[in-house]
Amino acid sequence: DAVPPSEPDISSDQTVSAVDSKDAYSSEPMPEPSDSLMETSVNTDVAIDEASPKSPFGFGTLPSIPSDFPRQDVWEYFWDLHDTDEHAAKNYELINRVILQLWKEGGRAPGGVLRQGKVYPLDDNTAYITWSTAEGPNGEVRRYIGQLTTSSSIGRRYAESHFRKGLFPPGINVIEHSEGGYDPYQFVDE
Repeated sequence: DAVPPSEPDISSDQTVSAVDSKDAYSSEPMPEPSDSLMETSVNTDVAIDEASPKSPFGFGTLPSIPSDFPRQDVWEYFWDLHDTDEHAAKNYELINRVILQLWKEGGRAPGGVLRQGKVYPLDDNTAYITWSTAEGPNGEVRRYIGQLTTSSSIGRRYAESHFRKGLFPPGINVIEHSEGGYDPYQFVDE
């Protein structure tokens, strides 16, 4: 009978796809990239037009960075990443398209994670969860948090075991993965 682990097994083959991996933590291994994310052809001979740079993945003009956004080097890092890892650069662009648009609309998440086709904005007040169940030795069914995605600052302030037991810290907005996140393709201008 499956019993939920008291602490997650974070092995070296687990990865997080985030704006900055130091800003994200997830206890769940990243899924394999879906075919839909891999279908876009990449133009490797992209000339960077400083006035209105275009996506090398066909997503249109890269969004402007608001003057109050904490990471003014978003697109410089993107082009460096594009030169070394095009798949990661594509995910990075999709994440940042969502994060920058939400920032312009008043959101204040400086980063995010792309998981299972959705971008989850990460800030210091939000945790995303997925509930799981397991049958105990006496046949009782226990509900526990099977997947947790938070900013690393939440992880530093609160033990993951508290979340896994359903003890949510005050002031933390807890959203189920199925109810949160944004489709990044709604933020492209192809």
